[in-house]
Amino acid sequence: MDWRVIAGLGTSIVWLVLLAFYLSQKVSWQQFLQLPIDQLGGFLGGAFSPLAFLWLVIGFFIQQSEIDENARNIETQAQHNNLDNFLKMADIVYRHIGVIAGYIYLSCRKDIEAVSDEMPDIADSWSRSSLGDHGIFARYLIAHQFDPEGSPRDMANIFFGTPIRRRHSENYKDVFEDLLKNAKLCDATGSLHNALIDGTAWGILYKTMVAVETPGANQSETGEGQSGLVF
Repeated sequence: MDWRVIAGLGTSIVWLVLLAFYLSQKVSWQQFLQLPIDQLGGFLGGAFSPLAFLWLVIGFFIQQSEIDENARNIETQAQHNNLDNFLKMADIVYRHIGVIAGYIYLSCRKDIEAVSDEMPDIADSWSRSSLGDHGIFARYLIAHQFDPEGSPRDMANIFFGTPIRRRHSENYKDVFEDLLKNAKLCDATGSLHNALIDGTAWGILYKTMVAVETPGANQSETGEGQSGLVF
């Protein structure tokens, strides 16, 4: 039972006891019952009006609490719905940025082949991507960050070494940043935002792009950037 109801019951009992004590001291019960109807009604109205007001206030606060609880439930349900919608949208975005990462990988494949002993089969990689492994090219690019001795490679050239690479990388960043904005809208705690950046291959690739981007990167243009290729 709500504590306000308990307090109201206690107050009402005390009030009735005091009222009975007052009547027993001032008039006898027989005289009280013999009062004219108008006087009896006026007395009862004045005696019980404080209790009526008390229960009116208690009812108001209980109703207000229920309204607040309903509002919180609606807000929680809305957050769950937003999260469900976000996860559905994120799956589509993952497909999109997975393809963009594939374009970046194809664009710099020759550079990667020059320093790698083994290269994955590109047709098999695209097949795996289309079957649901959308982060496969992102993982390839992340794995290329360091050579076998652990020394960092020139990832700025990989992402921004040509106009085509820069265009795909900027497109990747724009799409992923929109995803991060939507994540903040449906999760005010920021946990989802942080999980996307630090807990997914797409987020790690995004952080790598941001970390290596330099103002002079767009000055590096090669024949590949002018060839009109689509990747």
